[in-house]
Amino acid sequence: MQVNLKTIIVVVVLSALIWVFAERAVVKTAMVEVEIALFSNNPQFVVQYLDEQGEPTAETSRRIKINVKGPAGLIQSLKEGKLTPRIVRTDIQTQGYTNLADQEYYDFTPPVLDLLDGKVTFEELDSYLEAEDAASAVLRIRVTRLLPVPLSIQVMDQNNIPLPPERIESIQPERIQAYVAGGTTNSAVAILNTSQQQKATQQAIAVDARIPGLARPNKIEVKIKLVKETTVWPTDKIDRPRVHIRKPLSMEGKYIVIPEDLDIRLDQYAPIQIQGPSKQALKDFIEKAPFHLVLEIREEDINNPTPRALRYNLPEGDPHVQIIKPVSFPVRFRLEKIGE
Repeated sequence: MQVNLKTIIVVVVLSALIWVFAERAVVKTAMVEVEIALFSNNPQFVVQYLDEQGEPTAETSRRIKINVKGPAGLIQSLKEGKLTPRIVRTDIQTQGYTNLADQEYYDFTPPVLDLLDGKVTFEELDSYLEAEDAASAVLRIRVTRLLPVPLSIQVMDQNNIPLPPERIESIQPERIQAYVAGGTTNSAVAILNTSQQQKATQQAIAVDARIPGLARPNKIEVKIKLVKETTVWPTDKIDRPRVHIRKPLSMEGKYIVIPEDLDIRLDQYAPIQIQGPSKQALKDFIEKAPFHLVLEIREEDINNPTPRALRYNLPEGDPHVQIIKPVSFPVRFRLEKIGE
């Protein structure tokens, strides 16, 4: 008996359709991590994510685990790593999170499933999976109002010492405009290392002036030209620099700091080459300073002592004494609890 070709084709097509519909009818679940990025297109507002203690973090987005459900085939592709969840980007103004009334900032808790619009979409295809629930039901964010302020520029060296005004020939622009939390008028800071300072005496150089605190933008490019030096400052050196170990008050009487390779590192720091406006200023620094280098100990070192470079202890109130070719070598140390 001859089988009709059309009948065979119809059977094959129907079988395929039945298989597709059957496969789609099977609903499975999986867990997927989705990145959510909340932002503000309005420069008068800034978004910060909060930690468990309700304190702002440096995060620019947050990843949340989402329980999704959908067709078995799509779930299988997800589990095999063939699908990449799209980043959810949302302007806080469209969600109504810029209504701070008369407050400087306000903490919001937008529901995660609302931000996802109840679904997880993917880069590779137009289909989506339904979002059932989230590991964190809400995002904890803080929206802060920023105020427009003009800021002056302060030029510093690599040791955060302000350059004398007489050394600065020009700054373009002399003042910048930014949106800053609280409307603070602290200066924006431009740091020039030794190499940049030398170059800036020949031509104006472009550097970023960083704006302290919460601000938009947080840095603005400026051009700085320094005066060509017509005089050469006297120089001197410290052959045997004195070192001070500074630790938090909370550690006093509880921990002792034991440097492990300080002697080796001092051979790399010494001699310390210095320059200043007069021989007397350099002599005073060498002889009268209680110490020339500082090893800073921090609270977090109790659990994880981190090797740290020594800090140069330049005299306060005298920005003219400078380090020639400063170095940075980390010193290893450990903390021992007193009485153990």
